[in-house]
Amino acid sequence: IISGGENISSVEVEGALMHHPAVSLCAVVALADEKWGEVPCAFIELKDGAEATSDEIIKFARERLAGFKTPKKVVFQELPKPSAGKIQKIALRRIADARWSFPCGCLFRPAFDADLNFTHRIILSCCRPDEHVAPSADQVCCTVVALARCI
Repeated sequence: IISGGENISSVEVEGALMHHPAVSLCAVVALADEKWGEVPCAFIELKDGAEATSDEIIKFARERLAGFKTPKKVVFQELPKPSAGKIQKIALRRIADARWSFPCGCLFRPAFDADLNFTHRIILSCCRPDEHVAPSADQVCCTVVALARCI
């Protein structure tokens, strides 16, 4: 990860995050950033029954790392691993690179198939929730009529 001309070791950031009591597994990848070029993005799998927030994880990392090494985004999800158990960072990079919001401010999470191809957006919040249309047989996710113009 190269942020503002500074090299950031994802292994170093992952090592710091693994000391958090709620973290079971983590992986850090580059997230494109207009100002810095790239910034760290942490993907975290929590321990069973554990809870943590993005702000809590970022604060925890900031106490252990230089400010520019601190993840700017934290995503909580099960980490993609094949049967061999190695985390697939290429899949995480695709998720980090995917757009997370529409121009109108609505948020979504990208979804991928087993071959790591982008399949659809899962709407998380919407400025016009009353315009959601139930998915039909040929749709992979719900459609927001107003957002069709924003995509």
